[in-house]
Amino acid sequence: MRWRRQLAEAHYSLGDLHAQGVCVREALALAGEPAPNSRAQVCLRLLRCSIQLAIQQVFPPKTISKKNNMLGSWEQELTRCLSQAAIGDYFQLRFSRSFCHIIAAAVHGERTGTSAEMALSSAQLACGLGLLGYSRLAKHFMTRAERSVSALGVRPFILNCASLMRCGASAAVIGHLSISGYIRPRNCVLQLGTN
Repeated sequence: MRWRRQLAEAHYSLGDLHAQGVCVREALALAGEPAPNSRAQVCLRLLRCSIQLAIQQVFPPKTISKKNNMLGSWEQELTRCLSQAAIGDYFQLRFSRSFCHIIAAAVHGERTGTSAEMALSSAQLACGLGLLGYSRLAKHFMTRAERSVSALGVRPFILNCASLMRCGASAAVIGHLSISGYIRPRNCVLQLGTN
């Protein structure tokens, strides 16, 4: 699965979205999480993942212990793969499937505990929720991402990714609400330039 995901990232970097989509769908199929094809499958997966995520917010999952490192790396890889699938589907204008992958990435990302994958999947979900206008939920997941980033010691690439996601989330809600702590897009770009 890792090799297919990395191949998908390479295709994405080259601008070949079709090849990227094929590789990431193959990686998800190998992982036992095939991409939903029909509207009914997308709706059912979206419902299932949303319920799982809601339950995880009330009853946080036990994080993967150091003893079970293989399961932890599996969850991290699956989170990366689902995040990559979400990006590919977004740029191919499959928004429902993209959002489905974003939620699934957050579900798996939270199982990894405090990690880069958890931070990025939470920030990605916050961005998606912000674009849909769910500002309270967007703030919740952005706060989770920021806590994870600060606990990790703020590695520059994670900070930049989280800041970019924050810009996307705040851009959707900037006109009709004011959330304390949100960085305005112009300030975000200036802040990223200084890192």
